[in-house]
Amino acid sequence: HFRARVGRARPNTTRRPFREYAGRRVTLLPIDPTPAPRESATYEVGAALPLGPPPGAAAVRAPGEAHPRAVFVTHGMGKQIAFETLDLVAEGLRAEDARKRGVPLGSLPAPRVRSVSFEGERLQRAELSLKRPDGTEREVHVYEGYWAPLTEGQVTLRDVVAFLFRGGWNGIWNAARKKGFRRWLFDQYRLVEIPASTLILLGVAVAVVFGLAALNAAVLIVAVARMPLEHPPRWLSDSLFEDLSTLMNLFLTAALVFGLSLLAARGVRRRPPGSALRLGAGAFSVLAFAAVLGGTALAGVSLPLLFWAHVQCPPAAMSRGVFAHVLGARFVAGFNDAFETGAVACLAAAAGALVLIAAGKLVARAGAEWRAGGRRLLLYALTLFGVLLLAALFAGEVRAAAAFCRTAAGLPVLRRGVSWGLLLALSAWLRSLLVQYPGDLAAYVASHTLDRFHDVRARIKETVWKKARAVYAAASGDGEFAYERCVQVGHSLGSVIAYDILNRLVSEDTAAREAGTKGGLDVAARTPLFLTVGSPLDKTAFVFGVTGKNTTEAREALAATVQPLICDYAVRPARWINVYSLWDIVSGPLELYDLPEAADPRRVQNIRDPAASTLIAAHVEYWRNVLIFEILHAELTS
Repeated sequence: HFRARVGRARPNTTRRPFREYAGRRVTLLPIDPTPAPRESATYEVGAALPLGPPPGAAAVRAPGEAHPRAVFVTHGMGKQIAFETLDLVAEGLRAEDARKRGVPLGSLPAPRVRSVSFEGERLQRAELSLKRPDGTEREVHVYEGYWAPLTEGQVTLRDVVAFLFRGGWNGIWNAARKKGFRRWLFDQYRLVEIPASTLILLGVAVAVVFGLAALNAAVLIVAVARMPLEHPPRWLSDSLFEDLSTLMNLFLTAALVFGLSLLAARGVRRRPPGSALRLGAGAFSVLAFAAVLGGTALAGVSLPLLFWAHVQCPPAAMSRGVFAHVLGARFVAGFNDAFETGAVACLAAAAGALVLIAAGKLVARAGAEWRAGGRRLLLYALTLFGVLLLAALFAGEVRAAAAFCRTAAGLPVLRRGVSWGLLLALSAWLRSLLVQYPGDLAAYVASHTLDRFHDVRARIKETVWKKARAVYAAASGDGEFAYERCVQVGHSLGSVIAYDILNRLVSEDTAAREAGTKGGLDVAARTPLFLTVGSPLDKTAFVFGVTGKNTTEAREALAATVQPLICDYAVRPARWINVYSLWDIVSGPLELYDLPEAADPRRVQNIRDPAASTLIAAHVEYWRNVLIFEILHAELTS
């Protein structure tokens, strides 16, 4: 029998889930055969569940504060893990609270977690105690609207490509209309000016999607056709294979440069926003991104032309390949040889670095075991010897592989084939990303057409609505609402879902008032803040809107009845703050949800996060910055 003694956890500076708990050191000690009795607490799960700390714990509510406040966060697209976003919000609030108190984060107590039941819904929450400006404490409960498993396995790559093409063409139609883009806002059609750059960017986006589809198809077709190395098909001649390999090598080079630029921009993100190094890294990443987009769009046009030229032209005319004729045979041969050698060297260096890192961790573990008086030092020594032996053998294999590649580069069958393995791996990775991220968007947003995701979309809305309504309807022991205030937070696609849920809850309150019943939750008055982070709400409203095409004012007015937030400022939360970044290609300022001349304090306040400054990766950098947690902390402790 053993019992575990858990030591002090290392500070969680990355705000990633499970990092703080996985970093604990556990020492196994013999257990006492007669354990001491422990106190137990029994709760009656239901509406009268006590919301304070368990019996014996110190009270955390501020004097005169009847009820705690709640935060309901809805996560965004991607392969999200349960409680991941909840943990990010709780840890961010704790870090902000530590800054307000002027103490290290490790000195604050860990958040308490509980599983409760409201309105028949089982909910899990994190309980925090935040310091108010007057020095008192306020209890805050963080809940999560988790919906990620509902889209798993529901979307295919074909669905994503079709969704992106439809959205791109629909956006081009809306941007190119002579009358402009019209949107129903506050009981009237409003003409929204669309800049000419939007039309250009949408055209580039459609071309990039077409290029990605063409590249993926070419990689799969050529890889399958080249498998029988001895007898490849006649249409896949050596010159065509060389041209395709040169094109793919150019694409991989541009992708590698772009990846390195992102790493450089991420490495300097802690520098001041206006520093020359940070601006230079950002500008370089933008240029590399533009090169990748341009190369991908051109590949979509050049690949069919390459196939057509080699199939239609006589073999004698295409013996050297198109790139050899255009760029010169010496340049093409030198570039391909350099790329293949560099690819092998990079892979070998990466594998060697992983082996060295593993050996270093093993040595450190063996030293810790020796200092602790462990008896497995011999086992660690033998394992380390095995790792070093494998590293030596691996180095020899790398040298042999490099020599083989140099020899195979001159063979007519294997020439220019080293990069195709990388292309297959990159193609599989890109397909996975497209299904995981735009796939969630396709399943939820593509409601402007009759699609097969209607049931999935309905289940997502129903799941999040039930949890959010349960939080609003939770009752305390005195018969009042458990939460006088509930803050709504939505990240990425989660902001679209949270927007729909808020509209539904407000509509239900309006229906209850009109019917004279007592079932209303007064959601608008009890929601002091609606915080959207990295939100694509403007893009979904514009790109996937059908206004002005096969629609009428009556239909737009009917569609707006399920969106009371764009019909009446009186039913909006007290504040709607939208945090975005110029480096985030998903988000942007929200301008299609207010009248331009409106001066109502409940209109959307767009705030740019200057610390989210890594191109594309800025979409998830909000959680590592302080801006959204400053906003949340100030609201929750006001």
